[in-house]
Amino acid sequence: MPSPKSAIIIGAGPSGLFATLALSKILKRVTLIERNATFPPRGATFGLAPNGIKALNEIDPSIYHALKLVGLSTPTGGLMLPWWEMRDVLLNKVRDLATASGEAGVVDLITGRTFTSIVDDGTSVTVTLGDRGEGNEEPIMIEADFLVGCDGVHSSVRKWLGLPDAVLAGGTMFRGSIIVGEDQSEDLRAVLKGGIVPVTVTGVQGFFCLVFNFNEKSPGRLAWMVSTTNDITDDTTPLTLLEDVDIKSEEKRCLLFEIFRSSEEHHLKPYLPTKVLDFSDEYLSGLEGRWGGRGLVTLLGDAAHAMRPTDGQGGNMAFEDVVVLFREIVKKISTHELLGEFERKRLPRVSKVHHSQRERYEERMRGGAAKPLPHDFREWLLAGV
Repeated sequence: MPSPKSAIIIGAGPSGLFATLALSKILKRVTLIERNATFPPRGATFGLAPNGIKALNEIDPSIYHALKLVGLSTPTGGLMLPWWEMRDVLLNKVRDLATASGEAGVVDLITGRTFTSIVDDGTSVTVTLGDRGEGNEEPIMIEADFLVGCDGVHSSVRKWLGLPDAVLAGGTMFRGSIIVGEDQSEDLRAVLKGGIVPVTVTGVQGFFCLVFNFNEKSPGRLAWMVSTTNDITDDTTPLTLLEDVDIKSEEKRCLLFEIFRSSEEHHLKPYLPTKVLDFSDEYLSGLEGRWGGRGLVTLLGDAAHAMRPTDGQGGNMAFEDVVVLFREIVKKISTHELLGEFERKRLPRVSKVHHSQRERYEERMRGGAAKPLPHDFREWLLAGV
């Protein structure tokens, strides 16, 4: 079987967008499919670590240059930025490619449609897309040499592969952001003069909270996240959680109450319960050294290895995935061979990080103190691939 010339990518989050940018440099056609018709601001933060930066720079250094305009430098040599800013930098680059034929390839961006079927006949993959729910559009059929599922922890491609669903991590996340104005308290306005993470709540069993300060790049912007292992109902919000949490600093409690009360109502609703993918030895033992792809279909990012949000490595691992897949395609080997090699090469490193994130998350939610990563592990991790 010859080396591939075209690809279909499902999911236009950061991993799918970066995969599109990378593969467009070496394939003749890349089709990116996203079920959502619009791209509103959402999420809290994206921690871009040195290993993620290394991956971005291998494909296109201009991505990192653009991110530096909106992100804040971290002590580890990374960037902290609002999640949607990361997505939008990548999205704008994909849109530029989609409106102009580049020398290296052509990108098609299809939004507002989901796939209704995938057919892998051993020589190519055909995806059928349904309409946008308006009932007046004909199905679209798209054919390519292989398909990459980048559609997150609740991946439909993963489900098509017959792989187990993600499992509950034992926690629920809330995420949001506000713009601090003159009508806010003096104490809250003073937070804007603090560091990147001016407010933290750690060491409390079942509750963890961080507030991120983006005032330097986005005036007045604070983003926040809350993680809890407490029981959640439809009426649970960060405000109700705060009422039952033993925070020793009354000043900190008051700041958080003001931040949450200033947030838009939809930010106070919980995300779906935090889910991760099982990366136990028992689960992986039946996959022949891969993480679940087969035939002409593979997975990357959260669709392949969603991990606990402990040290912010999920997105960085996805960017590494893209680079390793890119390197395998460049070798000009057969599509079946390169997809297998891609997963087999990534699995040991991803498994090691996955297990580390699980252990650290469980310790954090038990109320344990946040400990730095062991030096040797940290050096190995941030060195990238």
